[in-house]
Amino acid sequence: ESVLEYGVINKNYDTNSYCSFGDLRTTRVCTLQAITNIILMKSYLNKWHGIIELDGYSKVYCNFDTGRFEYSEEWSRFEKILIDNKQGRYYDSISGEHNFKFYLWK
Repeated sequence: ESVLEYGVINKNYDTNSYCSFGDLRTTRVCTLQAITNIILMKSYLNKWHGIIELDGYSKVYCNFDTGRFEYSEEWSRFEKILIDNKQGRYYDSISGEHNFKFYLWK
């Protein structure tokens, strides 16, 4: 199994609000929990806070803050669902907020 990583392409910057956003890509199709674990580890190391969401499912999210995290009640129903490695959105701000939105694999 290949190493799981993510990156941001088509990154844009909003100089008025000091934020950036772009398209998320993972190195392979993976479960929602697998990519969440990578993000949570990076949030701890880099002192990030934000949210991980599953697009189209407003009740499926994970809030995180510097390694601490809280899953929504619906999370466990979707944690093993496959995530598309070519679709997702990313947003960050000067305050250290990092938001991730993932799409289901089709």
